[in-house]
Amino acid sequence: MSYPFFHSFFPFLNIWGMLQYQYVYGNVGRLNSACYSNTAICHALDDFSVGEKEGNLMGIGRREGIDFLRLMEERGIRANYHTYLWLLEGCLNSGSLIDGKKLHGRILKSGFDGEEGLCSQLVDIYVAHGYVDEAVKVFDDMPDRGTSSWNKIIFGFVAWKLTGRVMGFFSRMLNENVIPDETTFANVLRACGGGKVAFYCIEQIHAKIIRHGFGTSLLVCNPLIDLYSKNGFVDSAKLVFDKLFLRDNISWVAMISGLSQNGHEDEAILLFCQMHKSGIIPTPYVLSSCLSACSKIELFKLGELLHALTFKWGFSSETFVCNALVTLYSRGGNLLSC
Repeated sequence: MSYPFFHSFFPFLNIWGMLQYQYVYGNVGRLNSACYSNTAICHALDDFSVGEKEGNLMGIGRREGIDFLRLMEERGIRANYHTYLWLLEGCLNSGSLIDGKKLHGRILKSGFDGEEGLCSQLVDIYVAHGYVDEAVKVFDDMPDRGTSSWNKIIFGFVAWKLTGRVMGFFSRMLNENVIPDETTFANVLRACGGGKVAFYCIEQIHAKIIRHGFGTSLLVCNPLIDLYSKNGFVDSAKLVFDKLFLRDNISWVAMISGLSQNGHEDEAILLFCQMHKSGIIPTPYVLSSCLSACSKIELFKLGELLHALTFKWGFSSETFVCNALVTLYSRGGNLLSC
């Protein structure tokens, strides 16, 4: 027995189901299947016109989060955890701090302020806008704080130039027996990179890196090489570099630049040659460091060979490289090549 009405109406049902799927999953992306069956969201969707559903489907949650929540309340639908998680992600994607603050207030009133997922999203919103103290307040109210939550605050300090607060927060993390990961150490090392750091301080961080099993991690060792070099501890930087099983472009740049800047020009040039033999194309910055080293120890012929390679690598118009070449030819008395 056939049902003509059902068959004619079925395509519409199928399209509307696809729209709802795209709306919930497309806007949120990371919510699990429970969110699709979230009664609060699905019921509230019914009040939008067909034009809004089709024309603004991907933007409603991002641009109208508070209005959407108000619509739910008008219909007597109580927002739950997944609703707030969905709306907070919309605020994060749209960059709306005002809506984020309003949602924070609603979350506090609704009694969801202890939920780790919501707190994590709020921390992201506040950090993204430079409100790191607000992020710390949310963080402090979290009942369970995993490593990723600590990393977000440390990253916020580094990103907004509040590096003086990083070590104290890192010490607090260790005192609370939270295990740091590669991201933690990478951000701590970057926080130390802005000024002079005593050798024993770097050595203590290095010891913790080794103790936690990250002694050969590129994410950690690259900024560690850079930090040792910037503070004049080239031998320690070389030890870290030599222990790396794999080296990327950043590793070579950090070590070659460190050697060149600390009066080890001959070693910088030799390491540059080793890098070239290994098939890694240098950056304009490391090439300029090598050219500067050639100028200092008067290896002008080698500098001219490197000049030829700048055309091959496409660095002939790079400011760093051009300045180093001018210095090289000036010191070599070859003003015509300048």
